[in-house]
Order: sequence, then structure tokens, then C-alpha cells
Amino acid sequence: RAALGLSLDAYRYWSGELLPVSARKGRRASFTHGDLLALALLKTLTDEIGIPVGRLSATAVALFEQCGKQSWVKFERLVALVSPPDLTPAFVGENQPSHASTASVTIPCAPLIAALRHRLSGDLPSDDQSIFRFPPTVIANERGGRTS
Repeated sequence: RAALGLSLDAYRYWSGELLPVSARKGRRASFTHGDLLALALLKTLTDEIGIPVGRLSATAVALFEQCGKQSWVKFERLVALVSPPDLTPAFVGENQPSHASTASVTIPCAPLIAALRHRLSGDLPSDDQSIFRFPPTVIANERGGRTS
């Protein structure tokens, strides 16, 4: 919930409306990375496009299924296409032309994944060795060449 920026009330509402969310029972429901990407895409559709959550139940099932099949690395180069009237999602390469027969909403996955990674990593340093008191640095030797 926190990784997506959903309030507790919004999460409860989504849980009542979307089958893949309601299937995660328990006090601390757990979600896979694919589930989080699917939820981020759904949140984009509701927040930025204005589609009511209640209209996204079939879309949620399809997104959870599709996002669970591949890693984030594969999705970073894809965009989600959501086409009316049934809001069926499809993923295509970010540089591929869309062959949709109707107008569709295009959502790039890379920015969503970057935001999720940032939120999930929390306060972790970006450079693994920056936590050392004296992290490794490059030093030039007498001849002007570099040594480690």
C-alpha cells in the first residue's frame, strides 16, 4: 500500500472492487513485484485518466496475470496499452507502433518501475560501498596512471 501511495481507505475500497487485491487476505497481505506493477498501472488509470476503480475489475485480473509472467527488467522496455470499451490491457515495445484499432491509453512501464524501486528501497544508499567509512576511491600513481 505504501509503495503505491494508496491510503488505507483507498486500499480497502480497491480490495472490495478488484478480485486480485481481495484475494490477498490477512493483516499484512503480500504482493509480488508483478502485482505491484499491475497495481501501479491500475493506479495510473484511476488517478491520471480518471477511470473508476469499479470499471477495472477485468483489467485488474488481466494485468495481474500478465505482470506476473515476467520480471521488471523485461517490462522496463514495454508500454501498456489499454483500449476501450472493455479496457483490455496489452504490452508492446516502447518503440513499436501501436496497431490498436481504436484510441488507447499508453502507459510507459519504466517510470512506474523506477518509482516502485525507489519506494521499496527506502533509505538504502544507491552505491553499495558508500556505507563504508572510507569507500574505495581511484588514486593516481606516480606515472599518472590509475590504480585502485
